[in-house]
Amino acid sequence: MSPTSSDFGSTSPKPSSSFTCPRCGKDAFHVVTDLNVRVSGPSGWQFPAFDDREKAFEVTGDHLRVLPVPNGDPLDWFASVCVACSQGCVWRGDQLIYPQVSQVAEPHPEMPEAARELYNEAALVLPVSRRAAAALARAALERLLRALPGAEAGARLDELIAALAPQVSHKLWQTLTALRYLGNDTLHNETKSELVALYLDGDAAAVVEPIFGAINLIFEEVIVQPRIADDLYAMLPEGVRATAERKRDA
Repeated sequence: MSPTSSDFGSTSPKPSSSFTCPRCGKDAFHVVTDLNVRVSGPSGWQFPAFDDREKAFEVTGDHLRVLPVPNGDPLDWFASVCVACSQGCVWRGDQLIYPQVSQVAEPHPEMPEAARELYNEAALVLPVSRRAAAALARAALERLLRALPGAEAGARLDELIAALAPQVSHKLWQTLTALRYLGNDTLHNETKSELVALYLDGDAAAVVEPIFGAINLIFEEVIVQPRIADDLYAMLPEGVRATAERKRDA
């Protein structure tokens, strides 16, 4: 399974040290170096460290030059290379810039390909645009529900969720309803509910995990668990099943 952003926390890899590699997921030593920008100036070629100081660089034609900068501590950009996998990462301060890592779980292995593509796209775009991620997650949910057995072809998403209620737990149904609402409102910017405000402007992690997790749980509750239950029940002696069913129906 791919590592997620929560695996790295806010631990800065600078200076060279051991930490969990975002590329291979191993706890390994990393060599860290500043990222440098090649600058053409009167004194020839220089290699100043790249940072986030305001207006620190200016492009003129095909030349890049360093400008006077205001006082203040910049956020340095640097690279780390893992000795275990020999792959590199790019950091801005303690923030991992490349590669992008998902904040959500991998899609369920039995998820239909059409829904899986949208799910993965939502996970990928989340660090860049929470609004786009919510809309894509909603679309993934709709594709998934339309692929389930017995789904009504022309039903709207709210109708598909309502029809699913007898097959899933009440808590999962509530989360699916929240996902539909979040996807609608973040896309159309119709209202600014507490849920939308938390997701767009606050701690998205508090919303992302249950929202994406709910899409995966659909398969567990609607497909996987019923199949396992049927298989286990079929292994019981016929007399045991008959007695249990009489008591159930009494």
